[in-house]
Amino acid sequence: MSFLRSTTFRRKRWEDPELSCGEIITTSRLGFLKKAWGARGPALERFDAEIVPNIEDVLRNIDIGYVDIFVRLYMIGTRQETSRPIIMICCTNPLARSLVEDAVRNSSIPERFPDFGIGASALPLEQPVPARALAGGIQGSSFSGEDADNGGMGRGSSKHDIPIGHSTHSSRLVGRRINFKYESNDSRPFRCATGGAVIRLDSYHYQLSVNHIHEDTEADKLHPTPTQELSPMDFEDCHFDGMSEDEDSDQDTMETDVDPVLARASVTPTAESQSWAESPSSNSATSATDIPTERSFRPSPAQASTKPSNLDPIRSRTVLLSDLKHPNSCLDFALIPLLDKEVHHSLANTISVAQDSVLRELKIQEFAGVGKRMDQLIIITTRYGIAGKLAIGALYHWNSAASKTHKLYPINLSTPIEDGDSGSAVIDSVLGHLYGHIVRGCPQSLVAYMVAATEVFDHLHAETGLKVHLCGSPPPAQAAANLSQIEAESRLSEVKRWQQYAQLAHKIKGSSDRDVLGSTYTRNTWSTRFGPEVISGNIQGHLSPLLEYGSSESRDMDDGSDDKELTIVSDETNPIAHSSSTRRFKYVDTPIEMEPISEEHKVKMTGLSITDDNRDSGMDEDSSNQKTPS
Repeated sequence: MSFLRSTTFRRKRWEDPELSCGEIITTSRLGFLKKAWGARGPALERFDAEIVPNIEDVLRNIDIGYVDIFVRLYMIGTRQETSRPIIMICCTNPLARSLVEDAVRNSSIPERFPDFGIGASALPLEQPVPARALAGGIQGSSFSGEDADNGGMGRGSSKHDIPIGHSTHSSRLVGRRINFKYESNDSRPFRCATGGAVIRLDSYHYQLSVNHIHEDTEADKLHPTPTQELSPMDFEDCHFDGMSEDEDSDQDTMETDVDPVLARASVTPTAESQSWAESPSSNSATSATDIPTERSFRPSPAQASTKPSNLDPIRSRTVLLSDLKHPNSCLDFALIPLLDKEVHHSLANTISVAQDSVLRELKIQEFAGVGKRMDQLIIITTRYGIAGKLAIGALYHWNSAASKTHKLYPINLSTPIEDGDSGSAVIDSVLGHLYGHIVRGCPQSLVAYMVAATEVFDHLHAETGLKVHLCGSPPPAQAAANLSQIEAESRLSEVKRWQQYAQLAHKIKGSSDRDVLGSTYTRNTWSTRFGPEVISGNIQGHLSPLLEYGSSESRDMDDGSDDKELTIVSDETNPIAHSSSTRRFKYVDTPIEMEPISEEHKVKMTGLSITDDNRDSGMDEDSSNQKTPS
């Protein structure tokens, strides 16, 4: 392959480039005059919809072996007003990178999209060092107490860390350490990841984690192999169309012979690369992706000093790799089966976070798609919650085995990511929405990447035909209808307890003859009906005492009162009035919470109602023709 190739630039000025410039990216790879912004708006929309499918077609027709290829769109220029969209092809393997760049340049893409430039770089511009999978390794087959106390990594907290606790009613599942073993009697070291959100498929419960835990550390394709050792200078390799061109020139086309080696700017790397997320844009005062401030996520001193081990009674769980369900290497996720007794629907996805010096409970109860502005994220690691903001635009990762790309979403962090953080849930710190889970990042930097939850759940739905539910959301009606006989009997016993409460509520009266009639009202001809809504969790309900507000003699029965009123006719004789009486009562809803029926079967019961449906039968309080609630 010739190193000297003829390249034709048929470039057009990008119209209104300011509308396509997102967050500024701090990098040392563009020379001293050029700047880079993450693409957004019109440029990004066209890239995602029209150009990426063409790049996939190109990659399917070349043999690059088992290497990682990343593609992302950037806006590059000396300032936003003169910037242009550049398709950057990234790979740490220089031969594979050159092969892909040549194939893209020789395709129809430059001719069909002349206003998009093409470039090649060893790393995506936001990465100071190569990103890799974050499955950690723990030497030995045991998990020490010190490792557990520090989330397995043994690092302290930073001023941006968000202490994370657990509900007093449940052990925390989200953010716990997951240790993976090859076999139960295997003496090889653990590999570890982080437990993500808890989901339900049909009647089975799972915890989300990552699939790359399968990969052996030595053969991990995200690390350079011994024959591909790279120096820091190799990471600075970068060139692109118009790299040394005067942007104020009106020339639209240029044809020249370009030597890729000479085309690269002579750039001296900085001693310590500053994160792309730490430098605010000098051209965009109203950037929507500023780094989270200490003020918005400052923990109180007492909370900041709290060790995660004191907040999380479940320090870790050991899982065999063979037990993982629905592993997917492209989207990098796998499901860890959970026992029913491990899961409390109302608490499994609940955490406590410190925000604005206040500890509040946050429940992951919905999943949402990636939006244009997501600047209040929390990454739930085993150590603490890391504040972050999502960058606009995805990094496309080419999967050779699947012959397709998938999206990785860059996240701007407040605290460096660490080994073992793969699988950490990414949630909205205000709404509790689940956006995805961490799959890779740049250790000791503020850059991480997530896979979107919507893409994972769509894949699971397509594969299984089942809808994915986050634990804590109401189960389908079919699940409630298929309860076991044991659960039905347990619910029936609770109904009887509710009947006793209703008997007490029935005695509540405001009339002057309470002492005379109070003892007789327990034998009035009435019964209870209880329509439970059955889900797993604590038993909750509404005790609805009847408050007397008048009799039929003092209030007209047809005065348009609401439908929650109840008329009870007493069969007992009033000693004072020497006649039977008709009294009217009203419901007063009072929410109460009851303890679970048993450790194995937990239900939620609502909708207590008391009706007068036995006026003519004279049934006493102990008789009942109740059917088992369904």
